[in-house]
Amino acid sequence: MAPIHQPLHPNAARTPLGIRKIHIQNLVDLLNACLLRGEIERATRAWSILIRCREVDWRSRWRWGLALLTASQAKDDLDPQPQDREGGDISKWLRGLRVSVHQDEKPAIMHALILHLIRQKQYREALDELETYLTSYPYLLSGPLHTYAGMLAFYLAQPPDLRGEGLGAVAEGPGGVAVAGRGDGGSASSSPPPRAASGTVRVADVSLVRQARVWFVKAQDIGRDEVAAEFVRIIDSATNGTGADLSDDDDDDDDRVPPAQPSLYSMLHPDSESDDLGDPIDQYDSD
Repeated sequence: MAPIHQPLHPNAARTPLGIRKIHIQNLVDLLNACLLRGEIERATRAWSILIRCREVDWRSRWRWGLALLTASQAKDDLDPQPQDREGGDISKWLRGLRVSVHQDEKPAIMHALILHLIRQKQYREALDELETYLTSYPYLLSGPLHTYAGMLAFYLAQPPDLRGEGLGAVAEGPGGVAVAGRGDGGSASSSPPPRAASGTVRVADVSLVRQARVWFVKAQDIGRDEVAAEFVRIIDSATNGTGADLSDDDDDDDDRVPPAQPSLYSMLHPDSESDDLGDPIDQYDSD
């Protein structure tokens, strides 16, 4: 797990820190320690005190709240007799937070929301969320969000009986995008199309594959994205062998192409739980 907090060094500042700032920093340390130890109740009490401090802008420190809600949900999922969680609806909390934060923070909140929906296996809802916002500022400037939209569309294009099959270990790609490798070490596009028991070729939805390619191309236009480039190569390689047309002016939604890979299930389940929780508290105002 990545470091979640950089320690505060009181001697580094020209002016001595007040007791209040030191107490706030201690609460932050306690919050981080309790989250790492799984002491959710103590972490909740520390967070409830922090958000009442005028020096703490909870909207800019939203990653702390997200880490707390995620840990609370994980604990309740293991509870054989789950109880109602106050504020446990992470997706609702992130959507509400997105309205009030600064423009620069909105893509990061969208990224966290998409990862949460993917972990909950709500793939269609995640894709709908991206399709709704990716055409507007500031989301249209985020390459990783476009890559996730392409991955979700590509995953949903696969036949339903193939979506649960793993592809190997998950690695972390550019921009924090999860990438999966094939377990056999071979090329994804070199394998023949998978066949069902009856001998018929199991095919993918070409309209979603076409849309996935559009998202990947946009991600490449925004910035150098090796994940998106590899997906474009896979799609083009698979469709060139079948003669399918993935151009934008093709409106025939009944076309089908063989799936480029057996599944993207492991791609859409990143191992990392959350990003860094925030920065040290040495910039808080004392007034």
